[in-house]
Amino acid sequence: MERRAGLLVPSFVYVNISAEGMIRARREAAARNASARTYGARTGTNHQAGLSGAVADEIGAVCELAVSNYVGIPPNFGQSYDPNSADVGPIEVRGRKMGSAYHDIRVYETDIAKAPFIVGATITEIGATGVVRLNGWSFTAEAYENSVPASFEPHPVKGQARWHSVTALRPMATIFEHLP
Repeated sequence: MERRAGLLVPSFVYVNISAEGMIRARREAAARNASARTYGARTGTNHQAGLSGAVADEIGAVCELAVSNYVGIPPNFGQSYDPNSADVGPIEVRGRKMGSAYHDIRVYETDIAKAPFIVGATITEIGATGVVRLNGWSFTAEAYENSVPASFEPHPVKGQARWHSVTALRPMATIFEHLP
């Protein structure tokens, strides 16, 4: 919790995803995965993370929908992949499932140009419905500057990943002070 003007601001927020929302996110994930296979692109993750592209795409879409629902900005669902486009308006979303080996936020130097904000999210419940914890946010440039190199292979397009600590994120409620 952060204390602001005498009030406690919760560090993170839980967002419920309805059955309809989960169907929408899963359709988006399937479309992303099919597109990546069609064009021979590497999807979502790599062998070091231990996730298939399909699972990584589902995690990403569910977390993006949670951020979208929270901030009230539509996700970029249904659009062709654009490596220079953020996930939700001006926000890049980095999601994971509870129990993932990685707890911090993966950030790339290329993220700075495409999104002024980055949000870390964790799926805490997934099934017909879902629950996503929004761990907090950071300015993307600040997150990159205050990060350490990741130990795995560089992404073929984005370059070397870095880790930004989730303990250095701002409370989710404060993002509204900075959104357009």
